[in-house]
Amino acid sequence: MKRCGDDNLNRNFKSQHHPFDKSFRYISGEYPKDLHANLNLPGKFIKALENDVVNNKKINLRMDLLIMVGPDGDTITENTAINLEHQSTNLDEHKIGMIAEYKDLSKCRYHCPILSMIITGEEPKKQIQEFESTKSDITKPVFIYMDKEEIEKKLNNLETKIKNKKHLMNPEILDFGIIAIFTKDNEILESLCKLYNDSKYIKGKIRSDMALILDTMIKTRFKGNIEKIKELINMIEEEIEAAKRGMRIWYEEEFAIIEADHAKQINEKEAEYAKELAEKNREISQKENQISRKDNEIKELEDQRQHYKDKIDELKEKGKIDLETYNEINSVFE
Repeated sequence: MKRCGDDNLNRNFKSQHHPFDKSFRYISGEYPKDLHANLNLPGKFIKALENDVVNNKKINLRMDLLIMVGPDGDTITENTAINLEHQSTNLDEHKIGMIAEYKDLSKCRYHCPILSMIITGEEPKKQIQEFESTKSDITKPVFIYMDKEEIEKKLNNLETKIKNKKHLMNPEILDFGIIAIFTKDNEILESLCKLYNDSKYIKGKIRSDMALILDTMIKTRFKGNIEKIKELINMIEEEIEAAKRGMRIWYEEEFAIIEADHAKQINEKEAEYAKELAEKNREISQKENQISRKDNEIKELEDQRQHYKDKIDELKEKGKIDLETYNEINSVFE
């Protein structure tokens, strides 16, 4: 299997800004043969190809994966290059135009047919289906739709095998990353983390790589939910720390960005709590002031009451009012 060097991997991630794209690009760059098997791509895997091409404007174009496959007795009848591109949003005119241009440039470079494929979690029928460069050159990408049914199928396979401590092949282990990238259901992501925690019998670099992808997806999907992030990260923290200590930190720049964002979330949450606490204290202080004012008002009324009562007593003692009048007035103060 052809491996991408660290420089290439760093370039992969610097050229992307979306954590889903970055994570998928890492899987495709590090595990092209296993990804070919995982997604059941057509043809027999031969090798990964250098996937940089330069157009006539000297602009470098780079898609997620370019592999050479051989005849499979079914779909592929001759050596063919498959260009696989991850699409986290609906395919638009600009992007499909880039794919068409990439296809033509790759065809010139490798002198073989090019099969363009899109892997997406968005419904293909809602996306642009083709791009016409010329009347005789029309690009029609094949869509791989990672819908809920496909994700649950992959999750069930992991659950069954891990529960029974069965051996998982590398293409199956990649499902930790594939499911994490494509699921829109946070409960599935939680289940995936628990499964990962239960699969400690799986060893090797690929396990650590999947931990890093899970780490990225947890902090992306649960952004702002600090307690949930902490809960899920605790399940895979040991592997994340092991990967950090090794030479496999494929997303050094991305990791720093995500960690900084995570720290910012915590700081913002703490600031929010502090603001709420200050507001509560302010409200309590206002209530206490109101109570204090009411106490003062009550005391003033009590003092006035006592003053008038003393006056009445004085008038009675001086004989200026009779007993009946005194009792009538005094009853008001009871």
